[in-house]
Amino acid sequence: MKSKDNDKKKQRAYEIDDDSGSSSGGDPQAVVRDLLKEFPNIGCDLKQLLQVIDGGKAVDINGLAQKHLIKPLRTLFLSLNLKELNHGGFVLPPNVRPTLEVVGSMITSSLDHVVPPERRPIGPEKPSPEILDAAAKLREAEAELREAELEEKDDGVFIGPAPRVVAAEAESANQADRFEEVTRTTEAEDDCPYEILGSNHNVSADNIKKRYWKLSLLVHPDKCSHPQAIQAEQGL
Repeated sequence: MKSKDNDKKKQRAYEIDDDSGSSSGGDPQAVVRDLLKEFPNIGCDLKQLLQVIDGGKAVDINGLAQKHLIKPLRTLFLSLNLKELNHGGFVLPPNVRPTLEVVGSMITSSLDHVVPPERRPIGPEKPSPEILDAAAKLREAEAELREAELEEKDDGVFIGPAPRVVAAEAESANQADRFEEVTRTTEAEDDCPYEILGSNHNVSADNIKKRYWKLSLLVHPDKCSHPQAIQAEQGL
């Protein structure tokens, strides 16, 4: 009867010591073995954690996002004879052997046999190969179009949209000015482009372009109500 009472007292004392964190957690290598068996991908993070402790810094495991690791890590730290602080952190006492000297080789060995889970950086989902291929073809088509436009510019054929200054000047013209240009353009000889433009051979290419821009805006049917505006535009 006394033997059973003594066993119960010892059991209660162990439970009290375990809750208070004052007792050691047993063989640290066995604890690490069980920890890596249950959580095979924790080796790298565990090694970094122990490096911090061996560097003389305190580690508070109560703030871990992985709550399921708090209890097994506490068991490991106690088995390594780390000192548990009042706030729940653990630190390496001066007279205790560094943790990685005790279990470091086991952790390093486990890293060689574990296939890490696939990780990708935080951000939008990677586009599919089909989308990437379509985007590449679009870029090629745009590059070819730009090259074609540059070739047209080099040949002197490309004119392009009217500059803002010319467009503003044409926009401010009244209907009388527009009618005058329609009449002059339609009466000009079809085989004489300089006469259609109202210019001459001595005018520079830049000025010819400006004259064409302005005249095309003046006689445009959307801007000019003259009945022959369409004819003037086609002749131009």
